[in-house]
Amino acid sequence: MTTRPPARRSPLAAFADASRPDAAGACGVRVEELAFQDYFNLRCDAECPRTRRAVSEALGVGLPLTANRMVSRDALTVYWLGPDEWLLRLDGDGPRPRVDALRASLDGVHHALVELSGALATLRLSGPRVEDVLRQGTPFDVHPRAFPGGHCAQTLLARADVILARPRDEPRDVELIARRSFSDHVALFLLDAAHDYGCELARNG
Repeated sequence: MTTRPPARRSPLAAFADASRPDAAGACGVRVEELAFQDYFNLRCDAECPRTRRAVSEALGVGLPLTANRMVSRDALTVYWLGPDEWLLRLDGDGPRPRVDALRASLDGVHHALVELSGALATLRLSGPRVEDVLRQGTPFDVHPRAFPGGHCAQTLLARADVILARPRDEPRDVELIARRSFSDHVALFLLDAAHDYGCELARNG
């Protein structure tokens, strides 16, 4: 008897297509789950030329070396987390071979490359009231003047540890990466905080 593996379930599957418009039927914030992303935590010595070259050649993009910066290319985004730590987010299967190439390139080099695919969830917030919603739960200044495109930051949202990021290609949007175990809490906070503005919550996978 053949047993089928369980269907893959995204962290916010229970919130699929949730929508709470305001009294006029409008939604000032759209919260989209970027489902089925893969994540890797990379620790390495960025001051080592061999390491930087290996990463750049394997991934097709260099590590962001300036604090709180992010770089994206071909469905791969790299977030700066510390002087020797980065988060890689893969959108789909395309970047997978590049991570395998990275692992091979760093063989013999002091580093750690750990997969976190089952541990994190990513949301993308868009709409004219994004900052108004986020300000209700974070002490971090999310105004575009202080937090422009290409920047990321580790902070708290509704007492949950999150990474906030401004995509360079859509600088009015905000990406939010949270632990999977806190994803329900974060989604409920966003829906509640957007009560006066209207909120749509959807999934892309």
